[in-house]
Amino acid sequence: MVNLQQRHIPLNQGFTLVELIATIVLIGILSSVALPKFINFSSDAKVATLQGIKGALSTAVTNVQAVSMLQGQFNVRKTGPNGGVVDINGNALTVYNNGVPRELWLNGFEHLLDIDVEHIGSGTGSQQVVCSRQPICVIDFLRMDRVFEGKYGAYGIFFFPKGTSLSDRCFAYYGFKLDSDGVFEYMEIDVVESGC
Repeated sequence: MVNLQQRHIPLNQGFTLVELIATIVLIGILSSVALPKFINFSSDAKVATLQGIKGALSTAVTNVQAVSMLQGQFNVRKTGPNGGVVDINGNALTVYNNGVPRELWLNGFEHLLDIDVEHIGSGTGSQQVVCSRQPICVIDFLRMDRVFEGKYGAYGIFFFPKGTSLSDRCFAYYGFKLDSDGVFEYMEIDVVESGC
């Protein structure tokens, strides 16, 4: 009979070098697959927020056009600050031909959307400013050809998320063009997400 007490069985005291290297390689492979998915959540969240703003802009502009019809300002043919004026829930808003609202945030437009925004400014000098104090920032009264090639004579208002600037190409916007007689040519509401 074998005496088990006398036989010494070596205890495993750790991992071998091969096991450690295999574990490190496996963790590296998993992180290279999983990490980009987690990083992309931030981008997806920005795009989803901008899509929501696009929907809100579309609804707001449609409502302003309807109010413009009801208040006799739908066919106004003026340009600049002298457009027609409509009352939206007790707030005056400048509108142009076809009932399109003027693209100035502090000219009644701020009452159309129920979002917290930081008004960065008007015009081209603000395109490099990074949004930092609110979840969304806005630049208004911006010539669209400063942002898009070939959009001469059109103006827009641009919304972009915290941590970005307009020049990052991650924004929602509303823009339109009138001819020199104040006649509506086109309007667009969309999202640019290439820099999100």
